[in-house]
Amino acid sequence: NIELKNQIHDKYHKDLRDALLVFYAFNTVLGVLEFSIKTKGELSQERIHWIEQKIQERDVARKNKDYKKADEIRNELLKDGIVLIDLPTGTKWELKKST
Repeated sequence: NIELKNQIHDKYHKDLRDALLVFYAFNTVLGVLEFSIKTKGELSQERIHWIEQKIQERDVARKNKDYKKADEIRNELLKDGIVLIDLPTGTKWELKKST
């Protein structure tokens, strides 16, 4: 049943998002991991615009329940050093720390 599959997928993403929010909160207190060393201000306007366009494309895919495309966009950004954080207020992004 497609509807049941979509409900499970939605619940999975909500649970994953909630777990990540808890993880980020703990990390804020403990300071164990650093997630970025560059700031958004170090990026060109073209680069920021491209990132924001990709996030908008991903938002549309998620609204259309095209989770495969949404995941592909997330992975594309991650490979390019951009970490997405889904919050109830919208998607935030930050630069991944280079290792």
